[in-house]
Amino acid sequence: MKESKPVVHVFYGFDERYVPFAGVSIASLVSHCSEERNYVIHILHTDISKESQEKLFGFERKNVYIRFEDVNEEMRNLVSALPVRDYYSVSTYFRLLIAEKFPRLEKALYLDGDTILRRDVAELFDTDLGSAWVGGVTDCVVTENKPCFDYVKYALGIEPKKYINAGMMLINVKAWKENAILDRFLSLFSFYSFKVAQDQDYLNVLLKGKIKYLSRKWNMEALHTWKIRSRDIGLIHYNFASKPWHDLTAPYAFLFWEEAEKSPFTMEIKKEFCFYTDAQKEAERRVGANVLSACLDEVKNPDNFQRKLARLQETEESPVLEEIPLFLKTKNA
Repeated sequence: MKESKPVVHVFYGFDERYVPFAGVSIASLVSHCSEERNYVIHILHTDISKESQEKLFGFERKNVYIRFEDVNEEMRNLVSALPVRDYYSVSTYFRLLIAEKFPRLEKALYLDGDTILRRDVAELFDTDLGSAWVGGVTDCVVTENKPCFDYVKYALGIEPKKYINAGMMLINVKAWKENAILDRFLSLFSFYSFKVAQDQDYLNVLLKGKIKYLSRKWNMEALHTWKIRSRDIGLIHYNFASKPWHDLTAPYAFLFWEEAEKSPFTMEIKKEFCFYTDAQKEAERRVGANVLSACLDEVKNPDNFQRKLARLQETEESPVLEEIPLFLKTKNA
């Protein structure tokens, strides 16, 4: 690597099952790279096969480097305690390990595997975070759906327009390490188990007041109703049931398939599409209903996070409060 070129550090976290789809994201990222920069793509994983690794190494260029980062050891002590819902896998928690494994980095850009890039990711990476702990984009699923809106406002105690989607995060590594985000997460988990967006809910609670809000073009969720010119979009996020490899009518599906043709996984993705059953499609559609139902339940729950925290804060001395002082400090910052 030529050290004279500024380095862009991008992180993904996915498992063997998701390799073809994340491979499309990586293909789209590489196709928009500038020759003036070096790019290191770190893939956090526990089970990616040697065969899949060889295919992903094929994305390397003279200024693009692929690094596989095995997180088995770190996850071994965490996995039994972590909640996983029907639309998540354990790999969603890999992003929590970035600052722990790479403490010397200044910044790290995390991307979900169900994304595609439409611009040079260096533009996003170069964002000045200032004193913010993370850069992110408001989650349109929250702002555009009343059950989710009410859940974030009344169960989490966060203004909905300030709740970010964690599928793209520009991480201030130094701040995460100095403020022990992983330890905060684990202590908060011992206090309350979120039922809706899991680690995304934890991150929004922990990072409240420490977020730099970025242009929506850098996390354009496919389900959005925002008005933005196609040529201005930097990143498309095919979250929830908007997966173009399952549904050709999904928003921006044609852009995904354009990028898929640049990857070595085209035939695998086409096979996934052809053999995806109606029952599987229905199960995927139910995911959205499950989310909305969970939101409604938590808003009505007399022991939801916001109410439980309020009761404990009214108590002058509480051993539970002593277990999460970092979380409370962050919340009141």
